[in-house]
Amino acid sequence: MGNETWVLVDLENIGSTLKGISLTSYSKIFIFVGARQNTLSLQSICIDKLVDIKILKIKEVSNNNLDFHIAYYLGKFDALHPKDISLVVISNDKGYDNLIRHIKHNGRHCSRIGKAFIPSQKLNPEAEAIIVKIINTDFSKLPKTEASLKNVIQSRLGGNATKKSIDEIYKMLIKHELIKSRLFATETF
Repeated sequence: MGNETWVLVDLENIGSTLKGISLTSYSKIFIFVGARQNTLSLQSICIDKLVDIKILKIKEVSNNNLDFHIAYYLGKFDALHPKDISLVVISNDKGYDNLIRHIKHNGRHCSRIGKAFIPSQKLNPEAEAIIVKIINTDFSKLPKTEASLKNVIQSRLGGNATKKSIDEIYKMLIKHELIKSRLFATETF
């Protein structure tokens, strides 16, 4: 079972489409649909292997109801399943971050990815953690040059850092237009 990644999608927060999400990057996909959401678009989704998708329609309407359901499942998955299963929440809602930090502190890889960054390929947990950290960092605290960003990536990778791995993460940030719009405003790539 090792090295699986399960994703919990906050569809109410990211919109009614899964466009841009590489479903085959995950072992299990749990899509949480709000009570007032009547559509779910799988438009432009290419699935080239067997994917386990569960759609959980939340029936009741109240503030943060869907968020509480996702939090419940995060805790349940953490308590009942082996620690080598990584958990990812796709949501722009930073309210999950404290719970995610708690789960990570207890020994499981867990992260939140905003809709602004949904990788087109599966990332190793170190690369994903670095990219998510950069995305969720306050703009004023981000490195302002390519060299300083690569230094941050290198320090986060620690002993696993190679020029190739640093460049791959850097190129992924550019590919997903995460640093062009948020960093290096005066540089052109």
